[in-house]
Amino acid sequence: MRHLNKFICASIFFLIITSNLFSQTYWHEMEFSKLIELTLDEVKESEYVAVQSGSGYIYAIGDDVKRIFSDNNKGAWSFTLTNINSEFFGGEVTTYYAPTVITNYGNYFQIVFATIPLNELLYDKVVKGMQEEINEYKNGFPEAKIEFGKYDERFTVTVNYYYKNEDSGELNGLIKSMLLTYARGIHAKACKLKGELVDDLWDEIANTHFKYLSKDYLFLLDPSYKSVEEKYDKIKEGYFDFQTAEKYNYFIYNYGDSIVFVMYETIDDDADSDQADLILNKMKKVGAEEFDDLYIDWWPGEERKKIYFILTYVFSDESFTYNGFYERLLYLVDDYFPSAWDELDKIQDDVLDRW
Repeated sequence: MRHLNKFICASIFFLIITSNLFSQTYWHEMEFSKLIELTLDEVKESEYVAVQSGSGYIYAIGDDVKRIFSDNNKGAWSFTLTNINSEFFGGEVTTYYAPTVITNYGNYFQIVFATIPLNELLYDKVVKGMQEEINEYKNGFPEAKIEFGKYDERFTVTVNYYYKNEDSGELNGLIKSMLLTYARGIHAKACKLKGELVDDLWDEIANTHFKYLSKDYLFLLDPSYKSVEEKYDKIKEGYFDFQTAEKYNYFIYNYGDSIVFVMYETIDDDADSDQADLILNKMKKVGAEEFDDLYIDWWPGEERKKIYFILTYVFSDESFTYNGFYERLLYLVDDYFPSAWDELDKIQDDVLDRW
């Protein structure tokens, strides 16, 4: 009996030791890679956030999922969570992108989110308005360490979760929940509040006279944050480009004391060199009819292929209200430039002797 008791005690001790060892789950790089690729695919096509626009489907995750290689982790992936807004001055759906990174460190994973840029003029008010979503996020994952911060006008969320012997199904569900909670919660609320607070701020500054336009005021226009992120560092007070529903291409460069509007259009491939020059000269006359300072020429490097218009407003010469500036922009985008390109079609038909 004494030997049996010793055997039972030894067995129990062995079970305790081995169960303690196996309770420390460690996810190797290959295993986590298979899991995260499946999880991201499921999140991407989630029924909660997939919508159809004129150009196709917009999913919860963008098409830019990238693997990040490093010796310091066991697999990392970057991608963007998305949210949409159908109101900007081209009239099309705008997709807002929230940079996201998931990293596996073996015994835990980390998710880092960042909202769209919130604009320094609005940042504190937007964050204050997201407190309910922030608390819901913390309360929804009590076993995770969640930190909130700020980076480059973005509200950030960092989640560290240490594995607790979850199987792949449980971990898949946990990560999906974290991502979808963010996509439907903090990210969507940040975009919504920003839009609402922009309207409130516009009411406050509508009749304010400006002689210097900072990037924060320029970005209240917000037609496309992705192009802002890509080109922002090139121009002192902000830059963006966008394309309207008619496929016209616009560029706006803000130097603070002046702003430059650029638009281009491609001429017909059938035009030879002489005909192309004639088309350009006729377009110059069209532009001069309304603007003395409108510069029209070939797009650099695209001679006899693309004609571009450049219009510069110097703020120091003439104080303007914010509403006045916006109305001027709308006139150029919605009326003047489209009519100029209609005139280009007529000129080309005439020069190329087409019916």
